[in-house]
Amino acid sequence: MIYAFSAFKLWVLDSWWYFIIRWGMIFSSGSTLAKIIIGLSADYLVPSGPSMFNDATKLVLIPVLAWNLLVFCYFAMMPDVAKAYDSND
Repeated sequence: MIYAFSAFKLWVLDSWWYFIIRWGMIFSSGSTLAKIIIGLSADYLVPSGPSMFNDATKLVLIPVLAWNLLVFCYFAMMPDVAKAYDSND
């Protein structure tokens, strides 16, 4: 429901919601990226314990990592960012 609401508000292009949703998506994707990267690096950096992720889980995390990186980069460096927040309207 949250993603549907975000998509609707981005479609309508209400400037206040546009700002809130943009930064919310940047935070959400960035935090997901950070959690996955920290988990995978902890799994590799501590070799003496049991593995936190099996091979099937790692194969699923790679596309999730790539998708969140794509969303993060798009919202962080989206086209016309200066135009979207221009105060001379």
